[in-house]
Amino acid sequence: MTTENDCPQNAKTGISAVVAIAGCLGLGQAIVFVSIPVLVDMTGLGPAALGTAVAIGTALFLVGAPYWGRQSDRRGRAPVARIAILGHGVSSLLLLASTGAALWDHIAAPVAFAGILASRIVYGLTVSGLYPTAQAWIADLTDPAGRLKAVATLSAGLSLGRIIGPMIAAAAAAIHMLGPLVALVLLAIPPLLLLNSAPDRRSARENGPVAPRLKLTDRRIAGPVLFGFLLHAAFGQVQFAAGLVLETRFGLASHAASSWLGILMTAAALAMLAVQLGVMRRLKAPRPSLLTVGAGLLTAAALILATGQTMAVFAAGFIGMGTAVALLIPTYTAACSLAVSPDQRGAAAGALGVAHTCGYTLAALMGGGLYGVDPLLPFAGCALIGTVLVVIALRLRFAMPAQDQKQKQRQEQGQADGPGRQTV
Repeated sequence: MTTENDCPQNAKTGISAVVAIAGCLGLGQAIVFVSIPVLVDMTGLGPAALGTAVAIGTALFLVGAPYWGRQSDRRGRAPVARIAILGHGVSSLLLLASTGAALWDHIAAPVAFAGILASRIVYGLTVSGLYPTAQAWIADLTDPAGRLKAVATLSAGLSLGRIIGPMIAAAAAAIHMLGPLVALVLLAIPPLLLLNSAPDRRSARENGPVAPRLKLTDRRIAGPVLFGFLLHAAFGQVQFAAGLVLETRFGLASHAASSWLGILMTAAALAMLAVQLGVMRRLKAPRPSLLTVGAGLLTAAALILATGQTMAVFAAGFIGMGTAVALLIPTYTAACSLAVSPDQRGAAAGALGVAHTCGYTLAALMGGGLYGVDPLLPFAGCALIGTVLVVIALRLRFAMPAQDQKQKQRQEQGQADGPGRQTV
């Protein structure tokens, strides 16, 4: 039977392929994000209607992420990834067709909304499985000592995609206003070609016993899941309020605030990429101390954003926020993966996906309500959650890797049997 340490060159090639696939996902997310103002203009839909469609698609990640995570444990990583990539292509085609038809007055705005809503539903039900599957796939291709490095590389691939995405959207828009959506459709092709480059070590076990369902409250993953939920609840508030604060604090018009927000988000993404490649890839194991440092930096960055009165200080807050996220996400993701057996890695990644989505949902509710009371409150909320995360990190102990638990049990059994006997 093939083990995780076999064929290191194949594993290295496979990791690169999975990272590239995840990078394409980041590209697509960035293209959609920067295209929202243009979509509003081309379809005649208001921001609220478009936001509703996006929110419904995002909410479906709560269903899709855990379901496809479990399916990748049972059916293999490649089949689930293929479904997600094809779903991305179909969703993008629906978005392009609906927007183009509305632009050329072939359909009315309500019909365009129905098409865009269908696009986001397909996206939420299928693409939700891609990142949990990629996380589990990376875990399959690495041993525990290389897990944190591989997860950091996967996160770096997403960050790089989110940096390049706006550039591709801008270049495509210069050719035609529908260019970014055409690029979005074409993005489904490279991941499909890359699928065969990554060895799928789960497919050989799909006829084996089915692992028990993994609950969010399972003690092995409860700490990382809680950390992921609170982090996204904190960071999401900043994302919601930052553009509005740029308008009020610096007296910018809406289009100028959007441009500055794009610059600041790019700076944060570059900081994330630098930390993921320059720091996290050099570490061999996730440590709770990384969570303590990251949570402290998150709190400090939120306070800088709340009080900064110049654009340079505001940018420093964004860079600090990106650095904190780059320290935190790979650490608790690797810890979550190491805590479960190989046949539950997809389920564990799906649980993290649910936590992230719930955190962002709470952030949207909190950010809007708090900003209505006082523009500084979303940043204060982020700082408060960051402080809570510091306390949790100081008390958190990562679960022992599943294979190390089995080895320890064998050693203890051997000691119980006496020095003259060996366990088989």
